[in-house]
Amino acid sequence: MGTEAVLALMEATPTSQPVVIALSGNQTVRVPLMHCVEKTLAVAQAMKEKRFKEAQELRGRSFRANLEIYIRLSKLRPKLFSNKEVFRLYSRLKMKIFCVSKI
Repeated sequence: MGTEAVLALMEATPTSQPVVIALSGNQTVRVPLMHCVEKTLAVAQAMKEKRFKEAQELRGRSFRANLEIYIRLSKLRPKLFSNKEVFRLYSRLKMKIFCVSKI
């Protein structure tokens, strides 16, 4: 993206439309700044009106994929052991380490 930004600067003229350098898929693209601003305002408005599905769609495919991953990972909970179970597991581990060191 840095190379594209430098190229955009070198090609710019005083009358050029301002652009944002972004990724679309795996391609670097130039997006008009005002288009990005309008999209950002549309996301904010959708969130304010609690239209969350629309806000997700406005954010794009990568955002939806990352959100799904976050939701899945946030639901995972490690199994909690009681003190008795921890002691029993520790004792077994200690016994195995002891047996291995004796061999």
